Amino acid sequence: MHRVALAYVVMAWIIVEGSAVVFPALLLPDWSHRLIVVLALIGFPVVIVLAWIFDITPAGVARTDAPGSEEHAAGAQAPAVQQPSGVPPAADSALASIAVMPFEALSAQPDDQFLARAISAEISSALSHLPEVRVAPSRSASSLDDATDLKSIGAKLEVGYVLTGSVRRRGDQLRVIAELGDAREGSVLWSEAYDRQPDDIMLVEEEIAGAIVGSFGGEQLREQIRRAADRTTSSTEAHTLVHKARAFVLNYGAESLAEAERCARNAIGVDPDYASAHAALASVLSEKVRSGLSENADADLAEALQAIDIAVERRSQDSFVLKLAGNVLSDNGHYDRAVSALRRAVEITPFDLGAWGYLASVLATGGKTDETGEAHAILDRIIGMAPQHPGQPYWMHHKAAAYTSEQQYEDAARFARQSVDRQPGLAWAWYLYANAAAMTGDNDAAGKAAENAAKANPDLSVSEYAAIVKRTSGSDSAATFRLAGLKKAGLLFSTRH
Repeated sequence: MHRVALAYVVMAWIIVEGSAVVFPALLLPDWSHRLIVVLALIGFPVVIVLAWIFDITPAGVARTDAPGSEEHAAGAQAPAVQQPSGVPPAADSALASIAVMPFEALSAQPDDQFLARAISAEISSALSHLPEVRVAPSRSASSLDDATDLKSIGAKLEVGYVLTGSVRRRGDQLRVIAELGDAREGSVLWSEAYDRQPDDIMLVEEEIAGAIVGSFGGEQLREQIRRAADRTTSSTEAHTLVHKARAFVLNYGAESLAEAERCARNAIGVDPDYASAHAALASVLSEKVRSGLSENADADLAEALQAIDIAVERRSQDSFVLKLAGNVLSDNGHYDRAVSALRRAVEITPFDLGAWGYLASVLATGGKTDETGEAHAILDRIIGMAPQHPGQPYWMHHKAAAYTSEQQYEDAARFARQSVDRQPGLAWAWYLYANAAAMTGDNDAAGKAAENAAKANPDLSVSEYAAIVKRTSGSDSAATFRLAGLKKAGLLFSTRH
């Protein structure tokens, strides 16, 4: 819209100045020149309104309706994105789809690797907050680090655009290079270099995200990206520490979680107002408890709850914060609050299959028939939509949990088995499999599954697992069904609270 306004002012000035010279030569009356000036002034607000309503796209002039409306369409001529109604929207309903590849660090400093990943992650997060845009999961994009062919990346991740980039440190400056490619054509749409001070790196992320949206969207999308990129910190150090913490959390081991906790606490120390830092700390503390690594589970959960409340209070519409909030609240036994946070997350980022998976994981353990059915519907949709998604083993586990809540133990055993086949290190799925196998009368399989759970995570005993199940289940009956088989097989005698 700003470009349209500037172009109008320039053209109007040329016409007004031209008429001042030409009209007298043509012996036209004085009022004719004044009429041109008046018309130019009247036309300005009209042009601004039209620029807001309509966008110039590769397919011509298209109407820009409110995000999520049924008539929304743009250059890609994609169908409108509907707000979520129980399941994720179809992949082809997105206005555009994009993969943000991990940026490459070209400097020798170790932390620059985390900074580079943080930049790409924040751009991906900002884009995912646009309801019309589908962003490939960052872990899926990371698995294709060595792929260089745009068409190949686009085909594997099922996206139309691919963003690549690099970060190089030169003295006290950072040079960020970003390149947007058309995955279908295999061509580069634009490439830009940004030379900035380290503390300006968040502005670069916003500029890049805005430039991407400018390639396939209109002014309303650009305004949305400006709001989505409104970070809660101006500290590059805190920014990098949070992404460092998130990277370590995904390794799950004792040393990795200890390092993740250190990074999250340091980020809060650098910027106490940084919502994502508080959310990251809450997530780490909850994961310690889930993994059986906490020396004081009650204290860690209480601190996690306090940290996530701070994060949500400061960023109540941030999907990253809300996703972590759902898990932390569930771990603390706040089922309804967890569901509420995750429902908000999928409303904000309807194409984020990870957020949908988190929602389904909580609904699956609620013990309510309608919510268990909703969990099945979500999981069936995302399992079918993204067969290569890194969340698949976890989604299979959630399906098994939902079937367990319905006492359909044969189906529960089948999905739990598929989960551990894909991710043998998932102790929770082994315990769930042991429970279901015992309830179908296969005590041998139950015993072997429990042994495999102990091998996958020696720190998570069956009694600790049972205590977590009781706390995270939405009802007493759901917890009973999740533990009945372990008791029946003689694998569980008591739980630690």
